[in-house]
Amino acid sequence: MKMSVQIGFLPILIIVTLCCQYQLFAQQNSGDITVILTDLENNDGHVLVSLVNSKRTFLSDDPYRGEQVEPKNRQAVYTFKDVPFGTYAVSAFHDENDNLDLDTNFLGIPTEEYGFSNDARGTFGPPDYEEAAFRLNTTKLTIKIELD
Repeated sequence: MKMSVQIGFLPILIIVTLCCQYQLFAQQNSGDITVILTDLENNDGHVLVSLVNSKRTFLSDDPYRGEQVEPKNRQAVYTFKDVPFGTYAVSAFHDENDNLDLDTNFLGIPTEEYGFSNDARGTFGPPDYEEAAFRLNTTKLTIKIELD
């Protein structure tokens, strides 16, 4: 009787071990990206944060992941969890009036604060994807962006 219990237990032990190894392997191919957005003028509205993984989706209405974050103490923090290793860029703006648009003046210059990963800045417009792009190849990465 004892022998049959041990034989029945062995396949379960093997399956549990393999599942744990798979879980560990999966975790090693993804990470968390914490985005810290600083220097907000106030705590009004929300900060819209977009994570993109291609030039095609950079500054589009179709980010890889996006979130609205409530500011506190003139900053906003959000963590994108379980992001597969790869190349990404972050863009964000402080939507003070919660209209889900980056407001601009009559010349098209933004009137709400905005920023990009790597603190990338364009000369006459937004930066290119390549300027804002960074590589995620660790399980935890923190990106700080100063909104202007």
